[in-house]
Parts: sequence; structure tokens; C-alpha cells
Amino acid sequence: MSRPSCRVARASIALLAAALVLGIGVQSAGAVPVAPFELWIVFHENHTITMAFDDGTPVGTPSGAGAAIAPGSYTLHFEDSVGVEGPDFDLRGPGVSLQEDLFFGESPSATHRVTFLPSSTYTWRNVEQPSTIFSFSTSSGTVTQPTIGGGSSGSSSGGSSKTETSKDIVGSQRVAYRGTLSAGVDSAGKLSLKYLGKPVGSLKSGSYKVSVVDETSKAAFFLQRRNSAATRVSTQPFVGRRSLTLTLKAGQWSFYSTPARRTFFIVHN
Repeated sequence: MSRPSCRVARASIALLAAALVLGIGVQSAGAVPVAPFELWIVFHENHTITMAFDDGTPVGTPSGAGAAIAPGSYTLHFEDSVGVEGPDFDLRGPGVSLQEDLFFGESPSATHRVTFLPSSTYTWRNVEQPSTIFSFSTSSGTVTQPTIGGGSSGSSSGGSSKTETSKDIVGSQRVAYRGTLSAGVDSAGKLSLKYLGKPVGSLKSGSYKVSVVDETSKAAFFLQRRNSAATRVSTQPFVGRRSLTLTLKAGQWSFYSTPARRTFFIVHN
């Protein structure tokens, strides 16, 4: 093949590739992603609540609807690592009725799934401060329901829902379930953490059900990854049995009742 013919062939291939890319773009324009969106609802020590995307972009304003968000399936991650008592999140709108108070400070986190419809307006508020109502709207488009499993512990479309199951505290991707970690707080306030009947020294990263038996109201049980927020498994006043599901990511971890007295262990990939 001559050089001019080679140039023509290469040009034709480039044009064909560009046409395919443009075709895909046109076909997908305006479509809602199949994977669910994620929002973070945080309870703060000053009894306020914030609702935002992972990058910190807030959702909802107390004056007007603000910038519209995409319609579709959303995973709502609730976080109360400070254990504040009082805030009560209430979300309302077409197809959605959800209220979550994290058991007024007793549960550190929870996860729910909701679906926001196109061209709709939704409101959320802190029931503890009922006069301030945040509004947001959704853009037009077609909602595509996700076909993959999510990390939600409760669905709230059409009715209120509550749960003690924790969100994935480090990351939100699906991970392997490893079994149960048996946590204990004895009557003297001594803490323990066992896996398959043996004290934890190292674990493989993954999802674990943490089941705690707390025999005293004088001590709590926290789990924490280095440089990450602590998760309260049992509160100081609580006595009894409680369980929640956590995802442990590779790194140095510790469990404790007070930060000054920690027991360390390693989680590896």
C-alpha cells in the first residue's frame, strides 16, 4: 500500500472511532447512572445536621431549592461518631418518608436507601429544630434502578425506617463477609475482642459483624482505625447485648473504652 493510501486508511479509522465515541455519548446523554449515588448525613456536637455529597457539596438550602441534583437511587450514610443526643433527621418528598435519630446517640451510624424521582422537590429538617427546613430539587430525566447490590441496611420508600446496622465505616465498596467478632466489656470494665474464639491480633480486611456483650454501665467499647473516626459499638450507660456490621480496611486498629488505654491489632489485605 502506498503512503497516501496508508494516510487515507488511518484517517478513516480515526473518523470511525470518533463517530463511535460520539454515538455512545449521545446515547448516554441525560441517563441516570446505574450505580447508586451516595449522601452523608452527619450529626454534629452542636446538635446540627448536615447533608452532603462525598466531596462536601451540601444538599438543600433553607431558602429556595438550590441547585438540582440528579434523580435516582441514593445510599444515605448516617454518622454520629460524637454520640450527640437529640438530632432527629426527617426527609420527605414524592416516594420518600424517612426519619432517623440513631437511637439518640446510642448508635454511631446507619445506612438507608431512597429513590429521588425526577423533577421533584424534597425537604429535610432536624426535628429538634423544626423551624429550619432545607429544600432541594431533582432535575428531569429517567430514573434507572441499580441492578447491583448496595450496602443499605434499610429501605425507606413509602414509610419510615430505623436500623442499628452500621454503614461501611471505611469505604463503600462491596467487600467479603468474614464472620463475627465477639466483643466484651466485663463487670470490671475490662475489654476483649475475639475472632473464632481467639483474641484478635490480626485480621483479614472485610466485613465483620461485631457483637458486644456489655456487663457494666461504667465503660464503653470503641473501634478505631488509625487516622480515622472512631466507631462506638457500646455506649457508657448501655448494659446488654448489641451488634452491628462494620467494614475493616487494612491498617492499624485499636479498641478501647478510653483513648488512653488502647489494645491494638492489625488488619491486612
